[in-house]
Amino acid sequence: MTRRLLPLLAILPLVGCHFQADGIGLDVRKVRTILRVVRAARVMRVSLPDMAQFSAADHINLGVVLERKGLLLAALAQYEMAAAKAPGLAAARVNVGNVLRRLGQWQAALIAYRAALQIDPASFEAANNFADVCAERGVNTAEACAVLERALEHNPAQRAYGLETLGWLTSQRGHQDRAIALLRQAVAEGPPEVEFQALAHLHLGLALHRNGETDGAMAMLDNALAMKPQPDLADRIAFLQRLMAGRGR
Repeated sequence: MTRRLLPLLAILPLVGCHFQADGIGLDVRKVRTILRVVRAARVMRVSLPDMAQFSAADHINLGVVLERKGLLLAALAQYEMAAAKAPGLAAARVNVGNVLRRLGQWQAALIAYRAALQIDPASFEAANNFADVCAERGVNTAEACAVLERALEHNPAQRAYGLETLGWLTSQRGHQDRAIALLRQAVAEGPPEVEFQALAHLHLGLALHRNGETDGAMAMLDNALAMKPQPDLADRIAFLQRLMAGRGR
């Protein structure tokens, strides 16, 4: 069984969990104000206003704008300034971690998420993103499960998303029966959102495959692809589908 699964396991890092990718703590009115200031500064060819007067929330809001424009290093600088001005603000640390992850610095991202969890152990964003990186990299999996389970106790509204990440993490740890149960719960309780359901079905299919339930696995991948998710996710599903089919159902 292990030999049969090796080709599939080799490409599993392509498959990620749900995580809060954009910065959190967005205040729409402040963002609009900041954008007007930035645009005016560009038109007038003058320097941006002295950011010493910015609050931590202002830095986070500007960081969100920059991150969404793909200016990751500039966004990171804003989040770090927010963290320096408000050491007790977990959201700033979460946002630092998110940008570091997007920059490929996953180990540094884990440090940032841990810092956020030290500030707020109940932070779902910090716990879920920490667990997602651990699942992707196959590190600190027991710690990640404990952290996420604790956060879920305080965030019932995020239960489906947490179950999806926890199920995938549990599968990565090799506990397929429990993983399958958790992922089935996530599918049943989760929102009808296509991206969530497609990813949950994909992870459920992979857990079933690891458990030797090939027909069930293929059915989950068929369902996931039929949902017509975004192209990057659809491509991953189709690739895994072909790989499974090629090795026999």
